[in-house]
Amino acid sequence: MSAVSRRAGRFSAGRAEEAQRRLGALVEIRELPSFPPRVVAGVDVHYEGSRACAAVAFLEYASLRELKTTTALSYSPLDYFPGFLAFKEAPAIFKALERCEKPDVLLVNGHGVCHPRGCGLATHVGVVEKVPTIGVALGPLAGARPGSFAKIERGQSSLYVSVGNLITLEQAEKVVRRLLAPESKLPLPLYLAHRAARLAARSRG
Repeated sequence: MSAVSRRAGRFSAGRAEEAQRRLGALVEIRELPSFPPRVVAGVDVHYEGSRACAAVAFLEYASLRELKTTTALSYSPLDYFPGFLAFKEAPAIFKALERCEKPDVLLVNGHGVCHPRGCGLATHVGVVEKVPTIGVALGPLAGARPGSFAKIERGQSSLYVSVGNLITLEQAEKVVRRLLAPESKLPLPLYLAHRAARLAARSRG
């Protein structure tokens, strides 16, 4: 059963927890069949009221050359509930991903298996879409599982990297370090996706 009532947009924490545990049990942590990847992407969501715009930004991994960006507009009636970010953002992300081919690796602005129930936003997306995903967050997650994430120090700030699905933590950290951008706290694909989602949401207002 859904954690969200489609009629009223009501949220059920109990059903959401059950869904997270089910999805978390389907995670596969394994090395990418081909490393380094050829094409990587980042996905992020920006909100203007209840309007949500998700953007997927694609890059060539070796050269960091921008390839393309895809956006999709949707609506999110839910407020943010700590520990349940996926139920607010995943629908918009899925809509954007429907419009493009899958990258070799997808970076998600959120946590992965370090989530207390083993299923943060990156895992939720990675399991449903069956794509290698990496969770990248600017802050730690309360109750994060010990040893389930890597912390990358960047001057006065830090990044918290975790496996979403279909990749190892070692590979995930290597990918994120390769994609670090001096102009942003986030890796380049996420920076570009964040910027594109913000601009698209505002331009469609």
